[in-house]
Amino acid sequence: MSPGLKRAALWLVIGVLIGGFMGAIFGGYAADLRGDIARYRMEKRLRAEPTNAHVYARANVELGDKTDKRLIIFGDSRAKGWSPVPRSSGLEALNRGIDGDTTAQMRLRLESDVIAIAPDLVLILGGINDAIAAAGSGERRAARIVAAAGTNLNAICARLETQGIEFQFFDIVPPLAPDAGDLALWGARVEPFAKAINKLVTAPGLPCAEHVLEIADLFIDTDGAPIAAHRRDALHWTPAAYRMLNARLP
Repeated sequence: MSPGLKRAALWLVIGVLIGGFMGAIFGGYAADLRGDIARYRMEKRLRAEPTNAHVYARANVELGDKTDKRLIIFGDSRAKGWSPVPRSSGLEALNRGIDGDTTAQMRLRLESDVIAIAPDLVLILGGINDAIAAAGSGERRAARIVAAAGTNLNAICARLETQGIEFQFFDIVPPLAPDAGDLALWGARVEPFAKAINKLVTAPGLPCAEHVLEIADLFIDTDGAPIAAHRRDALHWTPAAYRMLNARLP
């Protein structure tokens, strides 16, 4: 190889190394910035309306006298999207799910949106938004979010138990086949945080533990791949998936 070609090759290698180094630095910075923006938006919304108590306030007041067994679907967007709802003779199904709700918000509105309207059975879907918030946080903050989510869910279960209300807690299903945009916003850490929150709720002796209904198998096939017919997007599910949940109810 001629001296000129050697010099050109050397500068090419140096350029690749510098480019990779700068990409790692600014790529990490961009990911941190996206996480900061997502947290800012969530915290701004939470400061404006921390409990989301207004969402179902009118519907709760306008409920008539209970004549049938009352079921409430309670939680985040996965609860809100539950359709078709469980149906049987003598059963009234009400939805009290709210997009983006965290377990803290669920705990704050438990009295007004659940206990005050006298349910006989409550289906609880919550925790995925806490896992997403943890994924966009630093290590210490993430640990606090996960611990708080476990505390909130167990407090919800304990409160229902003391009221003599039957309930089922659905384990937190991690995102299904997140796309590049999801990964850019969340990274790949949502799944381990979701599993960590599940452990804090399902351990023997905890208030939720005897009421857990495991559903992750409804969304993953035997090869470990997401079932396309049950996935609307990475976080949300199709009517076919909800029909499977209805069939699994005790």
